[in-house]
Amino acid sequence: PSIKSSILKLMEKLEADLSRVVLIGSTATPWQIWPEALKCFTKRIYLPFPDAEDRKLLIQNEIRNIKNSLNAQDIDKLSHATQYFSPSDISELVKKASAFHVQKIKKAQYFVKKGSNLATCSSSTPGAFKSSFEKFNEYERQSLLTQAIDIGCFNEGLKAVKPSSSPEESRKFKNWK
Repeated sequence: PSIKSSILKLMEKLEADLSRVVLIGSTATPWQIWPEALKCFTKRIYLPFPDAEDRKLLIQNEIRNIKNSLNAQDIDKLSHATQYFSPSDISELVKKASAFHVQKIKKAQYFVKKGSNLATCSSSTPGAFKSSFEKFNEYERQSLLTQAIDIGCFNEGLKAVKPSSSPEESRKFKNWK
C-alpha cells in the first residue's frame, strides 16, 4: 500500500470516534493536501506571516542574548527587509549573521588593542597591526569573539537567507482560507 492510502486509512479509523480525538495539522502549502485528508479537518485557521511590527519584535527577541550593535533604526530596516519571512526564517537570519560575524573575525588581517581586548579594524586605523586569528592565544581569540555583531553581518545574512513565502504564496493562502 502507498503512504497516501496508509495515512488515509489511519485517518478513517480516527473518524470513528472523534469525540476523544483532536487532530491538528500544519503546513506551509495547504492547497497541496489531499482532498480526502482535508475532510478530517473541520476547521481551518490561517496564521499569516508576521507583519513589520511583529518581525521587529521577533528580531529583538532573537538577538536579546547576543552582543550586538544594532540600534532602533537598524532593527526597523531589518523588519522591513524581512517581509514574507516566517519566524523560523528570522531565527535562521540571526544564526547566519552570527556565523558571518565569526567568519569576518577569522578572516581579518588587521587588529587593534582596545584596553585589554583586541578588535578587528582596517589597515588605516591608528594602532592597527597585521596578524591573523590563528596567531592569537585562546584569551585573545575569546576577546575577539566577544565583539558585537553589527548591521553588516545581518546584511550579509540577508543575502543567504531567503523568505519561505512570497507575494504569490501569500495570495494563495488568502484565497485558500
